[in-house]
Amino acid sequence: MIEDREELFIRQNREAFDNESPPLDLWAKIERSLPADTAATHTAAVRKIFSFNAWQGIAAALALLVTGAVLFMVLQRGVKKTEVNPESQQLTLAEDFYQKQVNEKTAILAAYHPDPAVMEDLQQMDAVESELRAELAKAPTSSREEIIENLIQTYKNKLDILEKVLEKVQENDLSANKNLQNDTI
Repeated sequence: MIEDREELFIRQNREAFDNESPPLDLWAKIERSLPADTAATHTAAVRKIFSFNAWQGIAAALALLVTGAVLFMVLQRGVKKTEVNPESQQLTLAEDFYQKQVNEKTAILAAYHPDPAVMEDLQQMDAVESELRAELAKAPTSSREEIIENLIQTYKNKLDILEKVLEKVQENDLSANKNLQNDTI
């Protein structure tokens, strides 16, 4: 209730509170009241901050121009990378799919400690993929589709081989476990 009366009083007498304003030379009086070296140092620091000569202006403009040019080039390069033709999109989707499958199967196979010859064969297939990629980068537009199809087929073959090897390894492991159980019975 006391707060309400005070608030009401302030609202009714607001004009009486707002009639005062600071004198125009207040800052000058404050500077004069400070020790002489403090006021001079402050004024010198302000002048130093805001001093700006022609060379600094040229350097700033040049830096801004170079930054703008670099930014423009980076953005242009980004635009070119996003402009993908349908063949490249097909390859990217296929690579993502098959690479995920191959990685999963390879991880499972590694748990069975496969024959080193199998791993060498997979490495040879990786080399073929690398050759096809290099060929694709150099190929004219007319032959790109065939190279992409070959690359996708290589991924399919690699996945098929991995699945067959995994199937055999798992069968052998299952047979070994059954024999071990029969021996212990």
